[in-house]
Amino acid sequence: MDKALAIIKKNLLSIICAFVALLAMIALAYPLGGMREHFRGELASRTTLYTSAKTLLVTKRYLPIVDPDQKDPIPLTAFPNTPVIEKARAARETVQSQSNQMMEKALALNQAGHVMLVAPDLLPNPGDRWSKFRDAYRKEVREGLPARLGAVMPPNQETIKARLLEMHKAMVEDQVITIGGAEANRAQLQAEYDEAALKLPDQLRQESATQHKLYMDPNTALSINQIMTNDLTMPTPVNIWYAQLSLWIEQDVADSIVAANSIAPNSNILNDAVKRIVEIKIPDGASAYVQSGAAPGGAAAAPAAPGDDSAGDVRDFSKSPTGHICNDLYDVVGFSMILEVDQRQIPAIVHDLQSNKLMAVLTVNISGIDPVEADAQGFIYGTAPVVRLSMDCEALFMRKWTQPLMPDDVKSGAHNVGPPGAAPAPAPTPGSNTGKDNS
Repeated sequence: MDKALAIIKKNLLSIICAFVALLAMIALAYPLGGMREHFRGELASRTTLYTSAKTLLVTKRYLPIVDPDQKDPIPLTAFPNTPVIEKARAARETVQSQSNQMMEKALALNQAGHVMLVAPDLLPNPGDRWSKFRDAYRKEVREGLPARLGAVMPPNQETIKARLLEMHKAMVEDQVITIGGAEANRAQLQAEYDEAALKLPDQLRQESATQHKLYMDPNTALSINQIMTNDLTMPTPVNIWYAQLSLWIEQDVADSIVAANSIAPNSNILNDAVKRIVEIKIPDGASAYVQSGAAPGGAAAAPAAPGDDSAGDVRDFSKSPTGHICNDLYDVVGFSMILEVDQRQIPAIVHDLQSNKLMAVLTVNISGIDPVEADAQGFIYGTAPVVRLSMDCEALFMRKWTQPLMPDDVKSGAHNVGPPGAAPAPAPTPGSNTGKDNS
C-alpha cells in the first residue's frame, strides 16, 4: 500500500493531466449545454463586426452631390463626424424637398386642361349621364376641335355646284330684263356668268386657304370613338374612359398646333407652319397603353392593368427611345400623327408639341409632297416648301389624378386582359358593349 502511494505521489502530475485529458474527451462526446455552438456563434458575430469596422475604415467617402451641373463627386478627406453627417442630412432633405416640388409641378402641369367633358365627377360611375357625354363628345370632335384649329377642307364638287346655282340665280335669273315679252339681256348675262363660273373653283379654293388656318377632314383625321357615334349602343364607363382619354390627347395636340400656327403675322394656310392634319391615330381600348413586353420563352405577357400599382418604375427600351411604360407613377399612351407642314418650321412644331405638357415626340419621318397632285386635290399651300411629317409620340398621365376617374374594369384590365399569365380575352365583335372602340 505504501509502495502504491509512493508511486502515485511521484506521478501525481501525470495522473492529473491524464484525468483532464479524459474529461476533455468526454466533453467532446457529450455537448456541454450547447456551449460549443454558442462560442462558434460569438466568434462568427465578432468576425462580422470586425469586417464591418474594417470596411468603414477603408471605404472612400464623398460629399453629397446637390448641384445638377456637378459631374464628379468631391472626396471627403476625413472620417464623417457629427457636423458632416448633419450637413449631409440637410442636403438630402433639400434634394427631397426639391423632388417633391418638382413632382407637384409635374402633376399640376399634367392635370391642367384635362377635365371631363361633361362633369368632373362623371367617372368612374356615370350612371344615366352617359347620353350627355355622348352628345358632348360628338359635338367636340365634329365642331369644337375643327373650330379651335380653324380647319377646313378644299371645296368639293357638291360645294362648287351649290355655289354655281347661287351665282347663276344672282347673276342671271335675278338680272334678266323682259321687254315686250322677250328677255332682252339673258345672252349677255349668261356669257358673263359662264366666264365667272370657270374661275369659281379656284376662287373658292383661294378663299379656303386665306380664311382658315389648316386643312383637316374631321371624319378621317381624328381618332373618333365609334361607340360614341353609334345610336344603337349604350356606352359603358369603360367606353367613356377611353373616349375621354383619346380626346384629351387630341385636345393637347390641337393646342400645340394652334400655338405653332400663331407665329405667322398673317395667319392662314398659306403662311402657317402646320398646313394640314392628315391623321391623328390613337389606339382604342387598353391597347392604347404602352406596357411590358413579352414573357420568357417568347409568349405574349398579359400587360399590367393601367391602374395597378405593382408594376414599379421600370423601363423597357424595346418599346420606345424613352423606355417609358405604364408603372405605379404614370400611364403611357402611344399614338402617331401625320401632318403636312412648312419644312422650315419642323423644329418649332416639334417643340410646341412637347412644350408645357408631358408629351414626347419619339420618332420623326419626313417625306416629300407632289405639289401638282396636291393642287389637283384642291390643297393650296402657298410658296413655302411643304413636306409630310410622320411622328410617333407618347403622352404620360399621372395616376394620382387619373386613377380616381378610372372605372374598375380599366384598373384591373378585366375587359381586355386576363390575370397575369393568362391568354388575352377574345376581341369583341363590332358594336359590342365593351371597352374596344372597333374604329
